[in-house]
Amino acid sequence: MSRKRVTQVFRKVWRWEASGRFSVRSCYRRLARDIQVEGWVGWTEMWNCRLPPKIKSFFWQLCSDCLPTTKNLRSRMVNCQEVCGLCGKDDESVLHLFVRCPVAIEGWKAIGWDVNGAAGGSFLHCLELIFQTKKKPELEKVVWGCWGLWEERNRRVWQNKTLNASQVMFSASCFVDGWLFAQQKDQAKVTALGAQVWRLPKPGWCKMNVDAVRDHTGSWFGWAVRNSSGDFVGGGIKSGRGSCFSLE
Repeated sequence: MSRKRVTQVFRKVWRWEASGRFSVRSCYRRLARDIQVEGWVGWTEMWNCRLPPKIKSFFWQLCSDCLPTTKNLRSRMVNCQEVCGLCGKDDESVLHLFVRCPVAIEGWKAIGWDVNGAAGGSFLHCLELIFQTKKKPELEKVVWGCWGLWEERNRRVWQNKTLNASQVMFSASCFVDGWLFAQQKDQAKVTALGAQVWRLPKPGWCKMNVDAVRDHTGSWFGWAVRNSSGDFVGGGIKSGRGSCFSLE
């Protein structure tokens, strides 16, 4: 009786793809399935919010505890002071920075939310309470409010600049409003600049036109006054700290 010699060939396979080949998509799906975020399951509501992608990405990092707070940095053996970048007093944990910090508390009050009742437990527990009791517009406010606080924290740490709590929330709100305006699909609601025609005011009246512009260095606004004959009466320009939306 003859014996056949069987040759076995071993090769590496990726068990989570039918083809056996590795893919980033299958790796992500596997990791996402394994990761369990304790105490909060509001991912769907968060992704459906009408907010800029970078704010959603920030909020995902926040809920996953991936933000480079000083507490997280020290846990990764980074030599830094574990102090809050907003108040400069307590340890900078996620719960403190966005809920318990005096600056955060004042900021939330400025947009009509009292966080004292949600200050207990973990940050994800606070989110669970919020997403169970708030409607979508209020949820969006919470998300961009957290982003505004993080922006202010970085502004104080890296630029040594400071806004008060109300200005922090106002600036974040204006950023979101500007993004939403740019996303409008209905072009009929947006007047084309070329279709605008300046008209003389009524006899005995003057007309003032204003405009504003903003970039990463600051804001500027100007005005021009003309009489019923179309003659230039006066005008000016001024730079300011703030948002072009409010100036207009």
